Amino acid sequence: MLQSQENALTQIQTGASNLDADAQSLNSLTGPLAATTVTSSNSSVVTATSASGTASGNNVITVKNLATNDSWSSSELASASTTIPAGSFTITPAGGDATTITTDGTQTLSDLAAQINGDNLGLSANVITDAGGSRLSIVSNTSGSASDFTVTTSGYTGFAFTEVEAGADASLAVNGNQISSASNTVTGVIPGLTLNLLGTSSSPVTLSVAPDTSQASTAINQFVSDYNSLISAVNTQFTDTNGEGEGVLSADPTVRTLQSDLLQSIDYTYKPSSGATTMPNLSSMGITMNSDGTLSVDSATLDSALKNNYSDVQQFFQGASLNGFANSMDQQLTSFTSPGNGAFTIDLQS
Repeated sequence: MLQSQENALTQIQTGASNLDADAQSLNSLTGPLAATTVTSSNSSVVTATSASGTASGNNVITVKNLATNDSWSSSELASASTTIPAGSFTITPAGGDATTITTDGTQTLSDLAAQINGDNLGLSANVITDAGGSRLSIVSNTSGSASDFTVTTSGYTGFAFTEVEAGADASLAVNGNQISSASNTVTGVIPGLTLNLLGTSSSPVTLSVAPDTSQASTAINQFVSDYNSLISAVNTQFTDTNGEGEGVLSADPTVRTLQSDLLQSIDYTYKPSSGATTMPNLSSMGITMNSDGTLSVDSATLDSALKNNYSDVQQFFQGASLNGFANSMDQQLTSFTSPGNGAFTIDLQS
């Protein structure tokens, strides 16, 4: 009997902990209700990702030039395995120490690529082969004007290096402000947004930041699902199934109190300190209680609430200062689930 009671109580405790985690997530400033999504009017030019809490609205971007990596290419040889004549070449990064590589007539282009890559110079070397032959390509690992380096040769006849493309900073206008960036991934210009520059265009591109209603809907539905699992597990303890009597916890005051608290918590009403709200309770967003205490979600009503009255939905769950419905539910459940002095902990110990 005691083992059955312990198993049943542990199951309910787990359900309460899951529901409490949902409530805490809905009450978090970095949780699903703070998530945003970004839409680009021209995703071939610029896209963006947003951090939680990024302000909604439009930002206008014009990408004039992309950031480029400095790159050099050698003279063309017959193949990657063709030996290079004796001589040397020196790689000098901007503001850095020069590195000289000497060849004695036995090294190939592949050998040089491996040596450069192994020297950790901040460069990537590869052998490029086409119908005309093979060349050694050396590219800076970073973009922007600061990535420039030089390659000079000594002692060679008919073998040299040519700069294919100079490193350059990206140039763009952000809401009318001229910006330069060493990288095509631009952070810090607009709080919370990371811009990904993919192309250039003389026409401005609009980045629209909006609440991520999909994440919010998933989180709210998860809350409802876990609530239903918990209240059903509790209700089972007070139901006579097939004339076998009530559950093993039917006389447990902790479980009875939990049932009462859960049912009362759903009646929560949010009242803003000033003004009015379109989402004062769960039913206003399509979440209603069934006769057995479980909840049902009208998806169309919830989707409409998230689409048209998102801030009011967020205010219902989080209040003016994280003191809304989610916090109220969290406080109630914590009194049961706290590992130190929660009602479940004490009940299991007894």
